[in-house]
Amino acid sequence: MSELLHKVDFDPYVNQIFQVQPESADPVEMELIELTEKEYPGQESFSLIFRGPLEPVLPQRTYKLVHTEMGEIQLFMVPINYHRQDAIFYQSIFNRLIEE
Repeated sequence: MSELLHKVDFDPYVNQIFQVQPESADPVEMELIELTEKEYPGQESFSLIFRGPLEPVLPQRTYKLVHTEMGEIQLFMVPINYHRQDAIFYQSIFNRLIEE
């Protein structure tokens, strides 16, 4: 998978499971539950929300994610408060200028 990821790369995988692989722990299954695009002139901006188990809580950092169709990617993920108590939620945000 290319290092430069775009919203369209994730569109087919909303509501699907990714394996998040912390460096010194067992893989953690997370579901991509939300893909939100923001409209800014000359810029691509979108965010991903993943739902993970209550334990372990992963700190913010870059993780290797594996998906059966998408393959391996690296994402910086941050735990967030998503107003629910049945899971831990993580967000990845993408912002880049569109090259013309």
